[in-house]
Amino acid sequence: MFLIAGLGNPGGEYINTRHNVGFFMLDKLAKELGVKITKRKWRGLVGEVKNKFILVKPQTYMNLSGECIAAIARRRRIAPKNILIIYDDIYLDLGVIRLRMSGSSGGHNGMKSIIERLGTSNFPRLRIGIRNGKDADASISDYVMDKLTAGEIERLDDVWVNAFEKIKEIVKM
Repeated sequence: MFLIAGLGNPGGEYINTRHNVGFFMLDKLAKELGVKITKRKWRGLVGEVKNKFILVKPQTYMNLSGECIAAIARRRRIAPKNILIIYDDIYLDLGVIRLRMSGSSGGHNGMKSIIERLGTSNFPRLRIGIRNGKDADASISDYVMDKLTAGEIERLDDVWVNAFEKIKEIVKM
């Protein structure tokens, strides 16, 4: 069983913000797998492919994502090596993706929460770059909460194919 989580913030005001790229990518994965992520459980929105995958969008706000992830992992007895986190990375250029099997939070508060709650940083993560050079002077918090432009959304749509290949590498689809 794999737990695949996309990180973001709940609520309409956060739709299509840079910080919600994890939700954006998880929605694309759900569509690819034919799964609806609508069930409210474990402080998240959940969709499941029986005995294979649990897809989750934590509804605890970014900085508390670990509460939801750890609750599911404990309840369903999912080992950290079978937990894939998909999230935004302001230090990578828009559309660049990086897959790592473990590592630090890199300053990302959602990842800090997950590492703290799981008690380990040894789980895979797929980082999606959101940095756009022309906006480099904005404060980080303002920048990640800004809406994606139409061009940025189009770029992320293009990146999806590569992201899906990376996800398949990890979960052995």
